[in-house]
Amino acid sequence: MFLRSSRHNRQLKVTFSNAGEAERWQPQLLTKLLTETNQAMKILIAEDEPMVLKTLCLYLGRAGFNVVTAADGKSAMDIFELEKPDMVVTDLLMPSASGNELISFIRNTMESKVPIVVVSTVGLENSVISALKLGADDYIVKPLRLNEVVARVNRFVRA
Repeated sequence: MFLRSSRHNRQLKVTFSNAGEAERWQPQLLTKLLTETNQAMKILIAEDEPMVLKTLCLYLGRAGFNVVTAADGKSAMDIFELEKPDMVVTDLLMPSASGNELISFIRNTMESKVPIVVVSTVGLENSVISALKLGADDYIVKPLRLNEVVARVNRFVRA
């Protein structure tokens, strides 16, 4: 029997050696197995605006993600090294290090391929292209439509 975990699109194979064993299968064990194999994806959010940071945390947390936060670029770099997140959502304009510096750090210094989504008030074509050339995977211009942010983040979970 194959079971599919929808959050991370993981497949879990359960095999029974005989029909009697299949009859003894307990549904509560299924929940336990799926919980153990479906650990929440860890997302680092780097955002210096407290209200935006809090709102992103709330929406992504409700969507089932484990969220870690940084209020500036340098802290985001330190947290990235320590926490090893599965994905990064970052603003571009932050104190101590910009979002572009964070992207460069993740791609070049850490040599990581984790998905990076930029959320920024800067919607100029050259800013978008610059972030994408540095290694960002997506770019969302503020003001944010939060359900769209969650949908775009989920797109990387399915990939």
